[in-house]
Amino acid sequence: MRIFVIPVGFLFLFSTSVCGDDMNPDLEYSFEIWKSITNHPTPSAVADQPQAGKKEIVGLVDGIEAMDWASRRADIARTVGQFLGEPPARVPAVQGTVVHSEQFSDHVRQLVLYTGEPGELIPAYLFIPLGITSPRPAVICQHQTVYPGKEEPAGIWGKPELAFAKELAQRGYVTLAPDCICFGDRKVKGSGHYGEAVPFFKQHPNWSIMGKQVWDIGRAIDFLETLPFVDAGRIGSIGHSHGAYGTIFSQAFDERIRVGVASCGFTALRSDPTPERWSHLTALIPEIGFYKDHVNDLPFDFHHILALCAPRPLLITVALDDEIFPNGDSVKEVADRVREVYALLDAPEAFDAFFFPGAHNFTPESRDRAMAWIDRWIGPAK
Repeated sequence: MRIFVIPVGFLFLFSTSVCGDDMNPDLEYSFEIWKSITNHPTPSAVADQPQAGKKEIVGLVDGIEAMDWASRRADIARTVGQFLGEPPARVPAVQGTVVHSEQFSDHVRQLVLYTGEPGELIPAYLFIPLGITSPRPAVICQHQTVYPGKEEPAGIWGKPELAFAKELAQRGYVTLAPDCICFGDRKVKGSGHYGEAVPFFKQHPNWSIMGKQVWDIGRAIDFLETLPFVDAGRIGSIGHSHGAYGTIFSQAFDERIRVGVASCGFTALRSDPTPERWSHLTALIPEIGFYKDHVNDLPFDFHHILALCAPRPLLITVALDDEIFPNGDSVKEVADRVREVYALLDAPEAFDAFFFPGAHNFTPESRDRAMAWIDRWIGPAK
C-alpha cells in the first residue's frame, strides 16, 4: 500500500457541524422517512426462529453437539443479517493517506484517510508506538455516541477514561480510531441526529447503518492488514456504548477480530423499555422498528449476536444502574446463554461478563479488566 501525505486543509471537505439554525430538512432521519425511502413493506420472514414470540431468552445449544454449532451459527447469522441488510457487492482495494502526523514521547499519532465504499474515504487516527522492530497486534477503538467521534478514543477531546487508542498505544499496540458514519468528520453540515442516514438509505435501501458500521470496521481491518508493522493475526476491537455494540456486531460478523471488549453497549431487547432506540431514536437497525410494540416477536436477542463471536475471546462489562441501557440484570441471562455456547466449543475461558453497580461508565476496574483481557489474548504488545 502507498501512503500519501496531504495538507490538513483537505479535511475541510469532510467538515462537521452539529445541528443548528442552518438545519437541512433533507438531512433529518426518522423511521417514517426510512420507510418512505426504502419502501420496506414488512419485517423479514424469519418468524420460524425458536426465539420468535417468546419473552424468555431461549438457549442456543439445546440438543446439539459442538460439531452441530456451525450449522446453527450460520442460521443465526442469516437471521440477524436479514436485519442488517445487504452490503455492496463491490469491495474496492484499500488505499491509505496520511493527512497529518505528530510525534509524542512514546508514539506517533497520524490522521489518516482510507478507502471505504467506491469514492468514499474514512477518517481515523492511527497510533503507532515508537521503536517497533516486529509486527505488533492492533486494536480498533470505536467511539461512543458523541459528535466529535474519533477525537475521544484518541484522547484529544472528551473523557480521559475513554481514550482507548492513546492508552493502548502507550501499552505497545498499534491502534486505529475511526469515525463511524454520522459522526466526527463524517457528520455533514446542517444534518440532524443520524441525518446522514437519509442519503445513505437512498443509495442503499436494502442496507442499515449498523450493517454499514460493521462493513466499515471490515475496511478498517483491510487497512490495518496493509501496514507492515501490524500483525494481521492479532487484531482486536474495543468500545464503550455506541462503540460497544459496534464492537459486538463487528466481531460477530468479521472473524478477523480475534478479541473484543464491549463496555455498556446493550440490554436484552426483550427487557428494553426503549427498543425503538435501534430504529426510531437512531437509524442503526430500522427494521427493528416493526417490532417496537411487540418486541417479543423479534427472532433474535443479544445472546444470538454475542454467540456469533464464539469461540473468539469476548469481554462485556455491564453497569447494573445504567440510565441509557437499563435493566442491566437482564444481561445476566444473556451472558449465561452465551457461556453455554463457549462451553460447547471448549472455550469457557474465552467469554467473560463483568457486572458492576453504577451508571453508564467505563470504570477504572472495567478498564483494568479490559486491558488485561486484550493483553491476555493478543498480547504481549512488546
